[in-house]
Amino acid sequence: MKNKDALKLKGKWRYKVIDSLTGKVKRKSDWIENLIVLNSGNGLYIVLSQLIGVTTTGIEITSASIGTDDTAPTIADTDLVTATLEDIPIALQSRVASDEVSLTIFINSSELANGDYKEFGLFCDDKLWARSIITPTFTKSDNEDFQVEYSISGSTT
Repeated sequence: MKNKDALKLKGKWRYKVIDSLTGKVKRKSDWIENLIVLNSGNGLYIVLSQLIGVTTTGIEITSASIGTDDTAPTIADTDLVTATLEDIPIALQSRVASDEVSLTIFINSSELANGDYKEFGLFCDDKLWARSIITPTFTKSDNEDFQVEYSISGSTT
């Protein structure tokens, strides 16, 4: 008998735009699917390397980046196409279930220029973990903080 189960990792995220003066949520997106990349040195490659003791890059997601390009993500991506703000620290990380972890990323209004933002990525050290297109585009205005809730889940099918 063949074992047809396969491990799958999926990432999804949503964002909230928060009024930096009042703390009230102005708008939020639906859940956005993202692409966990798989190429030499990035994404799932990091996890697989760790399984055989190659620990050059840590497996912890340590930062995020936001940018302005709307090119569709591919598994060959190694960075954002047009990163505008990089090395955004992870504000909170937690296990929410045996098969799911959650990350929160927060960008203060003063850290990000007003404008249209169309791509978002997560990084393990300086290696890309996942990249996605921001849908709908985040148009930042004065006094708007940007908060991301990111979920990674594992399953077998």
